[in-house]
Amino acid sequence: MPRSPPPAVAELCLVRPMRAWFLAFLTVCNTGLAQDSIPSPDARFAAYLSRNPAHGIGNQLFVRYSGLSDGRRLLLANDRSMDAQWSPDSRFVAVTNYTDPHISVVLVFAIRSHGTGAPDAQLLFISPHPGVYDTKWAVSGWDTSHRAILLEKRVAGAEPQRMRFSIGTTPLQSP
Repeated sequence: MPRSPPPAVAELCLVRPMRAWFLAFLTVCNTGLAQDSIPSPDARFAAYLSRNPAHGIGNQLFVRYSGLSDGRRLLLANDRSMDAQWSPDSRFVAVTNYTDPHISVVLVFAIRSHGTGAPDAQLLFISPHPGVYDTKWAVSGWDTSHRAILLEKRVAGAEPQRMRFSIGTTPLQSP
């Protein structure tokens, strides 16, 4: 009758390789899920979301040239979630920042190419009254011919309102 190997041999031959394979599998899955790429309509840029490593929760939003893995620029980091949407002309990216389950704010960044490294990014618009409780802003469209963004404002207990805002030219400080 064959003898089974001692537990230490079983550990070396079976459990450790399986553990290494499983950890490698989780790393690949985590990397794939951690980045959501949002290509610009003209395919020159890509915005992407990744987990916020500073807190272990929330997101970070970066922008980079499409097809390049380095040369990224951090646009925003938070402790919750966010969405990004490009303007049809790829000149702007709007970020809906969900700072709280009851609050969202829209920020618009101008994105410009300057050759090498990371693209230039300037914050040019923040939705009115950021941080007001039970007020959520969302992008509903763009009017790029007039350098404007269309937003929907939802306040608890009221009908949604659609509003048009001009995108300024003076850089703002991130909230």
